Amino acid sequence: MSCEACAPSGIELFYFNPSSGIVSGRIVLDSTKWCYGLEFSHDNTKLYANWDNFSAGETILQYDVSLSTPAAIVASVLTVATGGIGPETQMRLGPDGKIYMNRLSDLSTGYLDVINYPNLSGTSCGYTSHAVALISGSDGYIGMPSIYVPLGVASYTHTRHDTLACIFPGDSIRLYAHDPAFAYLWYDSTSLRSNYVTTSGIYWVQESNSCRINIDTIVVAPLRDTFNFRTDTTVCVLSEAHTVSLSAPLGTEYLWYNGGVAAVDTIMSSGVYWVSYTNGCTRKTDTFHVAMADYPLAIAGADTFCVNGSGILTDPTPGGVWASNNLAVATIGSTNGVVAPVASGTVTFYYTTASGCAVSKSVFVKDHPCNTAVTNPNLADVIADIYPIPANQEFVVTMGGKIMPDAVLTIFDMAGRLVKTTKLTAAQTTFAANELPDAVYTCRIGCSSGPQVVRKLVIKH
Repeated sequence: MSCEACAPSGIELFYFNPSSGIVSGRIVLDSTKWCYGLEFSHDNTKLYANWDNFSAGETILQYDVSLSTPAAIVASVLTVATGGIGPETQMRLGPDGKIYMNRLSDLSTGYLDVINYPNLSGTSCGYTSHAVALISGSDGYIGMPSIYVPLGVASYTHTRHDTLACIFPGDSIRLYAHDPAFAYLWYDSTSLRSNYVTTSGIYWVQESNSCRINIDTIVVAPLRDTFNFRTDTTVCVLSEAHTVSLSAPLGTEYLWYNGGVAAVDTIMSSGVYWVSYTNGCTRKTDTFHVAMADYPLAIAGADTFCVNGSGILTDPTPGGVWASNNLAVATIGSTNGVVAPVASGTVTFYYTTASGCAVSKSVFVKDHPCNTAVTNPNLADVIADIYPIPANQEFVVTMGGKIMPDAVLTIFDMAGRLVKTTKLTAAQTTFAANELPDAVYTCRIGCSSGPQVVRKLVIKH
């Protein structure tokens, strides 16, 4: 609720919605009395008014505003105290839940009157005259500070903001108090909301709001010299047109070798790249040494093996190393790709080139009887190739040497998924490149049940 007293007479009560800010429900408590001071009890059930009753002296009135109807509230008026208070006496609720009043009639003596138990009705509220003696030479006149202080509010609150303010040697920066207030007091006794400092350190400012004081501490750190780092990165790419994103370390104010200011830069070739950025109060430079290497082609060989059988997986990229992820199912020769099945189950084999790029192939090992269809191809019997690299409009598959009647071309994407299978009926066959999207593919050329060769196909429209 809110209350209003106005000259020459009248006391009105309103309902106030703190969520919407709407004031409504006007109740006229009295249309004849001239009042100056008004205050609610701490529990908002009682309203106190200082009525200047010119014929009988000043009177303190109490209304029970917790009642359910306007008529009941108006009829609840009680007299708490009479006489000798002063016509322009202000009331304020203190942090202890008591209501304090200055005494215009006692300017020479300097006292405050107190309602000790404002939540109670009538004289039980404990009105006490001259309850608080003011400091010598001070008195209460007309008004008191327009402050409402609820119970339980701490007098002081200490906070520390660790958001660094960076300062160059010999420079100065301006610090701001984080919270708005009606009064400020800095470490050096200045009283504005902002203050200039010229050196690093920890600074404090006292922010005063009503009876609450917040002491805020701000950290200022020196801006350090540049630090240099080096990041060596091997990037495996799918094709000559593949792009690579380089991410700068976490920071702010990025500046790349090419003038870029984002946190990420895109490159298309091997080389040395650098980025400068700010981390806290430190300016850093990170250098990327990037070696771009093609992924090896897809692994050729059977998808199924027999326990205690054997077979070979092949990859045309030389210098790589083979590995198995499940030695309990099958092992593989690290340099020759010879598979030795041990027990039934699924196993994944990895082929990693000298540049660090790897491809994988999962196979199934089953118990006897089975037909593994694993062969050790005699590649001398098959001479095949694909050109041009990269292909734009079309590409050509050629076969020489021993031409097999069931020769096929099988195309896989870099994930090992089958893309296309077609028979090869001539020594040279031309295919339309627009049937495939831009990418790098692995092609197997040869007999569907015999020797095959693996070639790379690059489509770039």
